[in-house]
Amino acid sequence: GENGIVCWVTQRLPTENNAKENKCKFIWILNTNLKGWLPQRVIDNSLTTTLVTFMGALRNYVNDLSRV
Repeated sequence: GENGIVCWVTQRLPTENNAKENKCKFIWILNTNLKGWLPQRVIDNSLTTTLVTFMGALRNYVNDLSRV
């Protein structure tokens, strides 16, 4: 497969009423071509699963950082 231009963007979001939470918007631009004979539906499902798994791991990592 090939990866085209890929980008991660984070944008800080305002907090409400001086809340101690830090929030951000995470944008992931993914441009990949697996170049195979797989049906697009199979590719879409596997990429969706991968993205959700990655975001869960990222959330856990950020939570661990906040405890340090």
